[in-house]
Amino acid sequence: MTVLITTAKNDRDLIPVFGDRAIPCPIPFGDFIFEGVWTEGKKVKVCGDRKKFPDLVQCIGDNRHLEQVRAAREVGFDFVYVVLEGTWKSVDGEAYSRGRSLRISSNRILSYLQQLRYYAGVQVFETKTKQETVDTVLSLETMFQTPPEDHSSLLGFHELPEPVVGLGQRPGILRRLVKELPGIGWELSARVETKAIEVGAEPIDVMQWTKKEWEEVEGIGRGLSSQITEALGWHSQ
Repeated sequence: MTVLITTAKNDRDLIPVFGDRAIPCPIPFGDFIFEGVWTEGKKVKVCGDRKKFPDLVQCIGDNRHLEQVRAAREVGFDFVYVVLEGTWKSVDGEAYSRGRSLRISSNRILSYLQQLRYYAGVQVFETKTKQETVDTVLSLETMFQTPPEDHSSLLGFHELPEPVVGLGQRPGILRRLVKELPGIGWELSARVETKAIEVGAEPIDVMQWTKKEWEEVEGIGRGLSSQITEALGWHSQ
């Protein structure tokens, strides 16, 4: 288990809570980073930020957090998340934390968190204490050490969240169908869709592709093509 945790001043208080379960060091992105595996053993990089409410409010005002998210994506982090630590409540529509007004409406905070989840593809976790924050980070790191197909909790239905798309745009029917096939998910479904467009194939045509045709999609090898055609009932292809 190797979690790198920032030594930045605002987050040094987490270091003793992590103990020997994380390595404190200056890191250029986020407050926690670690590596993991995805489908078929693909290596992925995960980056997380810890935000307390005053810092979150400042980020909403100056877009600093969004710039951090964009920078993390640009350097190759596959998953980005934020841990919002602390408690808050709404009083007459105004957000309060620790009995003090945050000088922002509760709707503005909720809207920002929802947009992070659905538009920016950032997973948001809420914790009450430093210990809960550490537990959340360690549980994520543990989860990412096993490929999704080898987890039993969701009986094989674990998958990437829906892709970030333009406002008002939904993934096409082909992607929604194909992502349910063994080992595909949202990332490979985009490549399948691109290939289908190139060869002029409709969704019903794709569902009848041979192993060879599936293997023409980048990222799909012999093993996966066999699983796909067997799942579709084309055992003899």
